[in-house]
Amino acid sequence: MRPSLVPRLLASLVAHTLTPHLAPTGLSCNLSTHRCVATTAKLLSIESARKAARRQSAASRCPDGAQACPSGIGGFECVYTSFEDTECGGCLGLGGRDCSAIPNALATSCRKGACVVHACSGGYEPSDDGSDCVDML
Repeated sequence: MRPSLVPRLLASLVAHTLTPHLAPTGLSCNLSTHRCVATTAKLLSIESARKAARRQSAASRCPDGAQACPSGIGGFECVYTSFEDTECGGCLGLGGRDCSAIPNALATSCRKGACVVHACSGGYEPSDDGSDCVDML
């Protein structure tokens, strides 16, 4: 190997092991161990199990009636999904619904874990079950 190539290879290796976002596709890097490993189904299932365990642990700290939902910044927050408009019926991404995002709805609420539409914009009315807005025509 040419001597000038060694520093570049070493710099590349250090960048890939210390900076996860620079890792080649298909590798997962751990900053604490300074190692990159190939992403496999087993590694992904271990990570899924860790997330589920963290969610279970967070749920045990929530008051009765509240559910531990991902906060979007890596943690969890306790949410009352039976009446929270933005995470009705469950956590967003885990089966819940954002009642405030129902198309053409002007007024909504969450009751017993289900979205209820109270008013819709012009040309629309609440559906028979009150879960959506439907065209009046």
